[in-house]
Amino acid sequence: MMATRARFPNRTLVVMSAVLVLLLAGCGMTADTFGLAVEPVTEATVVRTVRYVEGQEEGPAYQVTLTVPDEWVGNFITRNTGNSVYFDYVSENGDPAPLFVLEALSFGQLWKQTSGYAGEQTSVRSTLNTYFVYRMPIDAYYSGLPVDTFEAITAQVPAVISTLAVQVAPEVTETAAQ
Repeated sequence: MMATRARFPNRTLVVMSAVLVLLLAGCGMTADTFGLAVEPVTEATVVRTVRYVEGQEEGPAYQVTLTVPDEWVGNFITRNTGNSVYFDYVSENGDPAPLFVLEALSFGQLWKQTSGYAGEQTSVRSTLNTYFVYRMPIDAYYSGLPVDTFEAITAQVPAVISTLAVQVAPEVTETAAQ
């Protein structure tokens, strides 16, 4: 009887662990699909892949293409989190300074964000199921840059955003994402 009781807590622990693993298995799907990528901006034409993620639902993958000013080449990095691409200026000390983010949203996500915080983001393109918006820090403080540097760079962002092209991404395979 003692041996049975000693095994019971271990069995419960194994079952609870298995349930936890199954519950968490679907988390972070987009990161698994695209990987969390930090890439330097090495050309004026920047192409990244994004899709919206709403709960367990993933939207279709899209390639977004932006044309940046020549002076941004070599001075920026992008951080792709799957549903967002952050454009960060690399400051003189090597620290990334966030300047704007391009996001892919579902209709539900767009509705939630724009109804509560009107004016903090700008919608720029949409497809049948995905909305593309961008946001910038409200002032230089949030970027960590000097005011004059922040203002000079962010003044160029609307022109960069006006070049946005969106197309369905080629099929992403599991091996291609690794």
